[in-house]
Amino acid sequence: MHDREKSDGRVLPVKLPNNSQGGAAEAVEGRRPAKGNAAGETRPGPSAGQGAPSELGRVRRVAATDKEARFTALLHHVDVDRLRAAYFALRPKAAPGVDGVTWHEYGQSLEGNLEDLHARVHRGGYRAKPSRRVFIPKPDGRQRPLGVAALEDKILQRAVVEVLNAIYEQDFVGFSYGFRPGRKPHDALDALAAGIMTRRVNWVLDADFRDYFSSLDHRWLERFLEHRIADRRVLRLIQKWLAAGVIEEGTWTAFEEALGALEGGSALVFSSGMAAIAAALSLAPAGAVIVAPTHAYSGTGAILESFQQEGRAIVRRVDVSDSEAVLAALEGADVLWAESPTNPMLEVADLPRIFEAAHALGALTMCDNTFATPLVQQPLSMGADVVVHSVTKYLAGHSDVILGATVTARSERGDRFQAALAQHRLLHGAIAGPMETWLALRGMRTMHLRVERSSANAAVLALRLQDHPAVQRLRYPGFGSIIAIEVRGGLQGAETVATGVRLWTHATSLGGVESLIERRRRHPAEATTVPENLLRLSVGVEDIEDLWRDLEGALARVVPLVPSD
Repeated sequence: MHDREKSDGRVLPVKLPNNSQGGAAEAVEGRRPAKGNAAGETRPGPSAGQGAPSELGRVRRVAATDKEARFTALLHHVDVDRLRAAYFALRPKAAPGVDGVTWHEYGQSLEGNLEDLHARVHRGGYRAKPSRRVFIPKPDGRQRPLGVAALEDKILQRAVVEVLNAIYEQDFVGFSYGFRPGRKPHDALDALAAGIMTRRVNWVLDADFRDYFSSLDHRWLERFLEHRIADRRVLRLIQKWLAAGVIEEGTWTAFEEALGALEGGSALVFSSGMAAIAAALSLAPAGAVIVAPTHAYSGTGAILESFQQEGRAIVRRVDVSDSEAVLAALEGADVLWAESPTNPMLEVADLPRIFEAAHALGALTMCDNTFATPLVQQPLSMGADVVVHSVTKYLAGHSDVILGATVTARSERGDRFQAALAQHRLLHGAIAGPMETWLALRGMRTMHLRVERSSANAAVLALRLQDHPAVQRLRYPGFGSIIAIEVRGGLQGAETVATGVRLWTHATSLGGVESLIERRRRHPAEATTVPENLLRLSVGVEDIEDLWRDLEGALARVVPLVPSD
C-alpha cells in the first residue's frame, strides 16, 4: 500500500480477451508477444509434416458472439490429422505412463496406431488408463505430486483440449494465466516481472490453493462443462479421464479404496493371492498354534504344512462347519484361519460365533472371503481381524490378472496389522503390477452384475442337479456361484463329465465370466479327504439353458456306467 493507505491498483490492467479478434495482451504489459495465442492450434513438431487443418474457426466465432451457445457436435473435430498433430506436439523424451509406451515406440507404427485410436474413440471403445503419480522435490523439502498420463491418453487429451480451447479461450481475459495457449504459468512470471519493473509496487499477493486438484469435485466440474458442451461423447471422454484413477508408487490407491469400502476396512493389493495369504499368515507369532479348516485352498494348506515342517507353527485342522469342534480346537490357539464356504467342499462356518470365541481366547482371526465376495458377507463386521482375497477370481472377474489383497479393520488394532502387512509386501517383493491393478478395478466395477447373474445360474443348476441320476451328491451352500457334485461312477465318471463338456471349460481357477469345471483330486496338493469323484463347478454368466444342455449331455454319458440296482 502507498503512504495514503490506499491499495495498489492492478499491476496488469484489464486487457482485451485473448482471442483472434482483439489486441494482444502483451502490448499492455510492455513486453514482446508470447509465442502462440488462443487462436492458434496445436503446432506439430518438425517431423510432423502437414499439421491438423483448421476447422474450429466457426466454433470460435459462435463462442465469442453467443455466450449461451451449447455445442452439440464436437467430437468429429478429433480426427486423425488432429491426433497426429497432437502426437508431434508432445515431448519425445517425456516419461512414459503406466503402460510403459514411449513416444518413439508409438511412432514406429504411428499411422496404424492413430487410425486405431480414432476408431476406438468414435465407436465408444476407448478406455482411459490411470495416471502414474510421481513426486517432484520442492525447495522447502516437500514433494509436489505429478500425474504422468499414458502416451495415447496424452494424444487424445491434447486433441480434445484444442477443441475445447476454441470455446473457452473466448471467455478468458489477457491477464488470466494457467495452462492456456500462450498463457502458461511461466508467461505469468514474465508479465509480473515486466509490471513490477514499470510500475510502483508495494505488495504482491501470492495465494496457493492447497490440494486444489486432488479435492476438486468432479461432478461440479462436469456440470460446469455442460453449460457449454452438449456433445455427450466429449463429456463421456472427460468422465473417463476423471474416473481413470492414479497409480502411486506401484500401488493403485483407487483399487484399494474401492475394495476397502466394500469390505468395510483398509485394503492392500498384492502381486497374487498366495502373496496375500503368506503376508496374512506372517502375522502369526513364532511357534504359533494355528487352527485352520480341514478343507481349504490348497495353497493355504501348503503354507501351513511348510510352517509345521519347519517348526514355525503347530497346525490343527478341523471341520469348520462344526462350530463345537472349532471351539474345542481353539484352546491355546494363537490364530484362527477360516474359509466359508470352503474350497472345494463348500462347508459353511458360523463366522461370528467362532471369531468371538477366538477373540475371547486372545487369538488372531483371519478369513479368506474369495468364494463369498464382499457382496455376500463382510467378515470384518463379524469379527475377523484380516480378510484375504484372491483378486484374480470374482473381484477382477475376467481371468486375465493374478492379484491378491488383504483388508484390515479401520481401528488402532487394524492399523497395526495394516502396517505389518504393508511392510511384508515391500520386503518380500509382493508389489502388484500397475496394469493388473487397473484391470482389477475395471473388473470390479461390474462385479455386482457378474455375481448376480452367475449366482442365479448356479441356483438353477443346483436345483436340476439335485435329483439327476448321474449325481451321487450335490454340494451347494445356497448362495454364490460355486457348486460341487460327486459323480456316480467314481473317478472315471467324474473324468467322463469333465472331458465331455464343450461350453464349460475343463480348467483350474474360478470366479470369471466363463463357466469352469474341474476334478480337484487330479492335483496332488488337494486334501485326500476330498472325494476322487468330486467336480467343482464355477458357474459363469452364459445363458443358463446353454450351460445346462452342455452339462446334461456330459452327465448322460455317465449314466450307463452306473451299475443298475
